[in-house]
Amino acid sequence: MKYKLLPHVEKRLKDITKEDKYVSVVANLIDLDSESGIGTIKDGDEEIVIIISKKSVVSKLFPNKKYLFYGVVMPFENGFEIKVENASEMENLDESLYEKYLSLIH
Repeated sequence: MKYKLLPHVEKRLKDITKEDKYVSVVANLIDLDSESGIGTIKDGDEEIVIIISKKSVVSKLFPNKKYLFYGVVMPFENGFEIKVENASEMENLDESLYEKYLSLIH
């Protein structure tokens, strides 16, 4: 039996809800504790906590850089966190084109 991952929906942090399952967001990595895998990402004025369990993902991330994070929304009583499955560096992203793209798909 083959398992298939559902596609990640591209969103801004402010647009993520507790009902979302799989999301991808472009955000700046503010901080990351490499031991626990817990960090913070920021997109505009929104900040959110991320959890990364894969050491191979943690080892390729550096604070103050922009990444495309793929993850699962983990809701809790007062909000949510994102359990990051993978990340890709996005330092050369054209912000204005990306904003136009997001406005077209939503």
